[in-house]
Amino acid sequence: MKIKRLAWMSTMIISSLVVGCGQSSTNMEERTEKTYEVIPGEKNLEGTISISTYWCQQGLQDAAKAFEKKYPGTHIEINSYIKDFNEMDEGKTVEQYIKNLNTAMMSGEAEDLVVLDDIPIYKYIQSGYLADLTPMITGEDGLNNEAYYMKAIDTLKYEDAYYGIPIGFDIPFQAINETAFKKARLDEKEWTKDYWNLEEQLKVVDKVRQQYDKEYFLLAGEGINAFDYYYGWNTEYIDLANKKVSIDTPEFVEALKQIKGLVDQGYIKDDYEDNKHVFDGLAVNEAPLYNRDFFKFNDVEQEDYNWCRAIKPKATNGGKIKINLSLVLGITEASTNKALCWEFIKFMASEEWQSQMGDTCIPINRAAIKPYIKGLMDNAKRWNTCTYVVSEEEVYEDYAKRLEGWLSHVDGYSDSAQIDEAVWTSWQEEIEAYFKGEKEAEEVAKILQNKISVMLNE
Repeated sequence: MKIKRLAWMSTMIISSLVVGCGQSSTNMEERTEKTYEVIPGEKNLEGTISISTYWCQQGLQDAAKAFEKKYPGTHIEINSYIKDFNEMDEGKTVEQYIKNLNTAMMSGEAEDLVVLDDIPIYKYIQSGYLADLTPMITGEDGLNNEAYYMKAIDTLKYEDAYYGIPIGFDIPFQAINETAFKKARLDEKEWTKDYWNLEEQLKVVDKVRQQYDKEYFLLAGEGINAFDYYYGWNTEYIDLANKKVSIDTPEFVEALKQIKGLVDQGYIKDDYEDNKHVFDGLAVNEAPLYNRDFFKFNDVEQEDYNWCRAIKPKATNGGKIKINLSLVLGITEASTNKALCWEFIKFMASEEWQSQMGDTCIPINRAAIKPYIKGLMDNAKRWNTCTYVVSEEEVYEDYAKRLEGWLSHVDGYSDSAQIDEAVWTSWQEEIEAYFKGEKEAEEVAKILQNKISVMLNE
């Protein structure tokens, strides 16, 4: 089965390189004209609003054009800091964009809307630069869980208030090597949880090693990357927004020692010849579409090596899932046309628009899930690697049910823009010293506790 795979370490890629409902940064100049259908607006909206973004996703451009078509009296101006990624080499980096945005915010000259994907949102909230959207969301013309996946939207809440709305989201999935699963004669029913955390994964790997081949391992890569993957990247020990650090704890020390032990026992390997890692990360939203009871393979040879087995979300050891958000929009406090900004956000979150977004991210509008699923199934048909033996409605009902289960475990979102660069550098340096054998775990915990506490309070 042709499911695209992404090595587990690629989750560390900075979010600014792939944002906007799955659109690749490499195609910024390859715009494909697409005609979208819009229903003429019942409201008589008028006015101009502007949007600030590091780079302009085509989905945002398309939505702006569709909104103007729906409401002819409106105009949306998109101000993109870069036109193509070659400009990054010329100094137009995300960091430089943030400096320019800060200047505009402080002078009261910022755009009406800001794409928040690339910036540390909490800093702009604390500085009072972003408008509180809570009255709009909870109002009569707002959002509710009956029509929207509020669990995804709620990940952006700050002190019980909303300052941004994601247009879509996706979930980091993991799957098991089909070859290892079959040859070890594993039974999926043994693992009943809705997610794969480290504890559950180790149970599977141990079974494979005991019953089939002791050379199979958990993950490919260095110990420091494995630690960040399971414990560090979601900043479980550092609360930047509230300037709290909880690193010098038995839990942190034990986590370090656990990953080091897995490296020493061959569960995590940096140098290896055979592709024998049991788990792999799936970087495509269509992965959970493949309930194995729903299809048959067209290519028998392809079945011998694929990752369509026991697909579940990646979770923390506590069973919490961090989702990825796409095209997060916030309204600036200085905007003089917040009402029109909200109308544009509502349009982008509407069934009308989200049903036409395609299959690049999970829509936040529940009514748009059916066309989203149809797009995924159409992709499978085009690949011609499998045939569905059930109806589209059965696939939809299965997916929608499982999605509700996954969302019940969601607790926050993953975003590298929320990680302070200086803090991250110190974190990496000290943890790397531990994995090189230069420092003890307890020593690293104390150093990081003191260093990062000082940084956050300077």
